[in-house]
Amino acid sequence: MIIGAGARGDEQQQRDRNREERGYVPPMHELAPGIRHWTARHPKIGIEVSSYWLPDLGVLIDPLDVPGEVEDVNTILLTNRHHRRSSLEARERFGFRGDGPGAAFVPPAAPTA
Repeated sequence: MIIGAGARGDEQQQRDRNREERGYVPPMHELAPGIRHWTARHPKIGIEVSSYWLPDLGVLIDPLDVPGEVEDVNTILLTNRHHRRSSLEARERFGFRGDGPGAAFVPPAAPTA
C-alpha cells in the first residue's frame, strides 16, 4: 500500500497531538560541556528544529518547547528574525520585563537593494 504525503502528514499530526496529550517533553542532549540541545516540531513548518541552552551562561538560543529542566535563564538569543518561536513564553517563564536585561534579541531584517 502506498501512502500519499498528505496521509503521512496526518499521521504525524496525530502522533504530535498524542505526544502533547501525554505531556511529552523533548529530550535534551549535551553536545559539548555547557551546550545543551533539543529539537521540537515547529508548528508552522512541520519539521524538527533545534534549540540550545548554555546553562553556565544563562543563555537560551532559538527556544521552542523549552524543557522543564531549563532554569536560570538571563538572556534569550534569536539567531534569525524568524526564530521567535517560544521566545515570548520563555521571557514570561523566566520573569523578563520590557526590553531590559534578558530581553529577546531579534536580528534586524536584511537590507534590501
